[in-house]
Amino acid sequence: MLMQPVDDDLRAEVLVASWIENESITPDDIIIKPTGTFRRAVSKDVLTIQEPDTAGEKKTILQISREGLYDMLPEGMFHQPLSKTQKSTEEAIEETERYRQEEKAARQFFLPLEQEFYRQRIWLDSTELKYWLNSAQPENIKMLMRFWKLNPRHFNQRQSLTMLAILPHLHQIVGDLHLTAQGLGVVLGEKVQISTRYNKIQVIEDGLLSSLGSMVLGVDSVIGTSWFDDEPMLQVSVGPVKRNKVSSFLPEGKNTKLLAVLYGFFFQAEVEVETNVEVQAEESGFMLAEFDLSSRLGYSTVI
Repeated sequence: MLMQPVDDDLRAEVLVASWIENESITPDDIIIKPTGTFRRAVSKDVLTIQEPDTAGEKKTILQISREGLYDMLPEGMFHQPLSKTQKSTEEAIEETERYRQEEKAARQFFLPLEQEFYRQRIWLDSTELKYWLNSAQPENIKMLMRFWKLNPRHFNQRQSLTMLAILPHLHQIVGDLHLTAQGLGVVLGEKVQISTRYNKIQVIEDGLLSSLGSMVLGVDSVIGTSWFDDEPMLQVSVGPVKRNKVSSFLPEGKNTKLLAVLYGFFFQAEVEVETNVEVQAEESGFMLAEFDLSSRLGYSTVI
């Protein structure tokens, strides 16, 4: 018994690939018949699934709501109307029936060619499914990391697998701060919250001031030494984290580098992002010590 979709609008290739993966069927036992797109707006991709009902019949037939070669070619190649300009009701019915028989014959003629197209698509989906199910294999991780141009030095194995699962859906995440915070938190392994700040005062550094005659007001200069930046700034709050993990969020720390990479995927290039790391309250006590690994005020401890 083949698994059949109930509510989900699955593509025929995805459905057949799952059957092949479960060893319920082989590619040679499948026939996919396109019936046109007339009902596609109100129907699923797979219209009917006809399983073998006799011992001699081994083919499973899927009727799908898609264009076939018959639908793509000009109608005049298959149907020639009667020369009469006016037809009786009987003649119109006969012509309609003839069109149906010609359509059936044309679809049957193109069926072997269409099966080769669908076999290639099924093979692609089946290969993708195998990579997905076996994504934890080291060789698959390396291949997918190269495909997405991810540097393995920035990710451990858990983070790599998580990021590889998120990347295909990134277009649905970017721009939604709630989903972005969830995505960053899942990869980072810490709680992440994102808030928006406005009206930040920007101060011009002394070395960036231009001399008179070499600047244009409103283009590369302003009146005064500061201005209000009307572009929003995103504030990413990470934590609370444990004290032993704080060092990874220091400059040049592993998680600091990881966040820089993740920001390139999750945020637009023009957005300014500020990162705040919070330490767990019960571990943020202050104690004087002479050891090199003691608490650092402002990083892992507060007064």
